Amino acid sequence: MKHRRGFTLIELLIVIAIIALLLALLVPSLQDAKGQAKAAMCQSNLKQWSRSVALYAEQYRDRLWADAYAFGHEGLPGDWMEVLRPFYGNLDGIRCCPVATRPSEDTSGERRGSIDTCWGVPGDVTETSRGGFWGSYGLNRWVTNSHSEDDRNIGRTAEGGAEDIPVFLDGTHWHFRPHDTDPLPSEPLVDYDDIAVDTPNQMWRVCINRHFRGVNGSFLDGSVRKIWLWDLWSLKWYRDYHRVYYNAGDLPW
Repeated sequence: MKHRRGFTLIELLIVIAIIALLLALLVPSLQDAKGQAKAAMCQSNLKQWSRSVALYAEQYRDRLWADAYAFGHEGLPGDWMEVLRPFYGNLDGIRCCPVATRPSEDTSGERRGSIDTCWGVPGDVTETSRGGFWGSYGLNRWVTNSHSEDDRNIGRTAEGGAEDIPVFLDGTHWHFRPHDTDPLPSEPLVDYDDIAVDTPNQMWRVCINRHFRGVNGSFLDGSVRKIWLWDLWSLKWYRDYHRVYYNAGDLPW
């Protein structure tokens, strides 16, 4: 009767090495697939916000609401969610990018977000969340009608170049008001502390590496797409915005 020969130590080491090599090849692919799935869900959320804006404009003869404080200067941060409530279904299903669902870790009244956290905190009563609004998308404040009659505000959907006018984007704050003079950040903007509360560079509120060196955004024509971080400066944020064209090499990180 023949006895079965067991594996030698060298054979076992070879098998372990092959398994380790396969894992090294597969794990990044699985992580990429997971990230792509979250990015697709994020774009689906933004598509619903975009549809809500279109329905609002249709009801109000193509006029958008007045500024980010939609109920006037006594309004609440993030109250564009309330303005659009008649035009979407489940708010909790679309308020957050799947990459950034955790509550803000910022202990200041601003309750800023980050790459993977929301702005605001559910149930919080501080400045940013006191109306019950929180999420991980922000509004381009320039698209609304201005309380101060600023000619740069757009205020309607029938605007030339609407396919390049951002409305909602991944961000660390409930709104942004970028300027064409905002510089590129010299370092990655990861945490809320990387973006000062009083910074005049509000492009930085959206220049976060949430989706593989980019963010997702919806546009005034109803489209949704990924925006590379360096391309944020080339969008039409407001009337007479001077577009600046960078490339990947211009980001030092």
